[in-house]
Amino acid sequence: MKLIIGNRAYSSWSMRGWLALKHAGFEFEELVVPLFDEVWEQRREGDEFAPSLGKVPILWDGDTVIWDSLAIIDYCADKVGRERFWPEDEAARGEVVVGVAGVDDVGGECDGIRRDALGGRHLGETDLGAQAGAMEVVEGPGELG
Repeated sequence: MKLIIGNRAYSSWSMRGWLALKHAGFEFEELVVPLFDEVWEQRREGDEFAPSLGKVPILWDGDTVIWDSLAIIDYCADKVGRERFWPEDEAARGEVVVGVAGVDDVGGECDGIRRDALGGRHLGETDLGAQAGAMEVVEGPGELG
């Protein structure tokens, strides 16, 4: 598996795709691409971005390509068991899906909130404490032990 994402501190969509793969326990190659730099228009026309027209995250699993954070979450749920991602109760599951989809609609606002909560820090490769904290928010304390 390969996950193409933007910076997790500035792309809440990328963060959700990354968290879904981590929560599922998959080993994957992570390719972080700079978004909107001077070569962005050229880079987004490459083969790896073709299915999504340059949107991130993009999950490549063999020949399967998925490029929406909610679709990536659902794909992971199908592979490892839906109960790891979604409530069993239909009404509760519906509310959670609406909430997740709603967060996608306000992505930029949520990105700013997350950066503020982390003291403006980036979730870079060396910031394992912040990444662990983000995982605890998603997983709950000690659920995956």
